[in-house]
Amino acid sequence: MQIEKIFGEIPIFQDIKMDKILFESSYPILFTCIENRNIYLFICCVNNSDETKWIGTKTLYPNLIEL
Repeated sequence: MQIEKIFGEIPIFQDIKMDKILFESSYPILFTCIENRNIYLFICCVNNSDETKWIGTKTLYPNLIEL
């Protein structure tokens, strides 16, 4: 799964890069991405043969460390 390619099609995420995969199965489920100086936390909420969806939020490293 090419997260950067998928998210890169969204205008505000053209420069997004995968940072860390925190949990994965056969695909990344919980992961962080970096876009310029912004950090985002994403979780996969739907993954089936028809679609894949993520919920994401802008965050800071101290918040991630507290997880």
